[in-house]
Amino acid sequence: MNKNNIEDINKNSLEELGSFAGTIAHDLNNILMAVLGHLSLLRLTKDLGGDPSLKAAEEGARKAADLSKQILQYAKVPNSSNSDFYEHSEALDLTESVSDAISLFSPNLPDTITVTLKIYDSKLSVAAHESSITQIVSNLLLNARDAMPDGGTLVVSLNKVILKDTISINGSSIGPGEFASIGISDSGIGMSEEIKKRIFEPFFTTKRGTGTGLGLATVFQIAKGLGGSINVVSTPGEGSLFSVMIPLLRHTDSINQEIHKSETVSIEKKLIKDNNTHTILVVDDEDSVRLVLSKSLEVLGYNVVTAENGNSALEVFSQLNNEISLVVMDMIMPNMPGQELFFALKRINNDVKVLISSGYASDHNIQLLLENGALGLIQKPFSVDELGEKIKEVLNYE
Repeated sequence: MNKNNIEDINKNSLEELGSFAGTIAHDLNNILMAVLGHLSLLRLTKDLGGDPSLKAAEEGARKAADLSKQILQYAKVPNSSNSDFYEHSEALDLTESVSDAISLFSPNLPDTITVTLKIYDSKLSVAAHESSITQIVSNLLLNARDAMPDGGTLVVSLNKVILKDTISINGSSIGPGEFASIGISDSGIGMSEEIKKRIFEPFFTTKRGTGTGLGLATVFQIAKGLGGSINVVSTPGEGSLFSVMIPLLRHTDSINQEIHKSETVSIEKKLIKDNNTHTILVVDDEDSVRLVLSKSLEVLGYNVVTAENGNSALEVFSQLNNEISLVVMDMIMPNMPGQELFFALKRINNDVKVLISSGYASDHNIQLLLENGALGLIQKPFSVDELGEKIKEVLNYE
């Protein structure tokens, strides 16, 4: 089998993975939509804004959503180093994020493995999603664990590296500049030169029957997407050291700012006002999503009507055409997908206002609707606050 055949197989496999990941992402984000929506409703309606358990649950739902996006993004653009996912990163305190990732993974380590965190520079701030760092650390810890079947020592280190010139690491050119280095070393079985050359290839694995071959490939892709790279030094019988390089933010004192920008804030009272002049039609095939959207919109002061599929939506819209200010609709629905419903609504009223609400849909289909008059996209899962602000934006009122 020649190189081109192998590349074709990998490409086809990744396309199949992307399709499968899209289906999983859609279903998972619908579940998270119901969870996050109801949590934000509790925060607003039960005077629980400062409850730490509620806050922790919301953060957990958002981290799960970020992981879903990251897995999907990897499957969709395996050779991209600058996707939208990375363009909307946040300022992260790397020490805190790595420590949290170790704590999350620690229950998966046997008692025969000891873990040590060595922080040589605590003032490391990078532009990344927290889920990106979690994925990097978790996958490398998993790889190290499997390399030590009889137990051993695992060391995670954080340091700053200054590159005066551009260097090439595993095909990625990085530098000059300042970089954070996440090092994970093990005292395991090590690797041969032949294996080292292939460990970052998608679907390559030495774990027969248990490995997917995507763990290290995912780490490589994330590091590349963040503007960095990953290197490995390994000797058979002596263990391995993986080093991930990520560009530092220029102003390291920015780590003291509020770093979890996606964390929801209490909705202003002016947002919960009488909006009885606005009736919103919610179209979604998931009962739990329709319920949480209906309750959320009612809290925001809107009149709400719902439809469980495209045919029902057309029936409702035909009857209440002049009363509906906005249609909030999902893209992936049985029998009549979102793009088909959108154009059917326009045939009834060419000036219909539509907001797309989706956990995952084809970028092409979404772009098509936006180019033909859809007012915007709100990505599931979202909170009541985010929904309210988006509706104000698309309906253009204060």
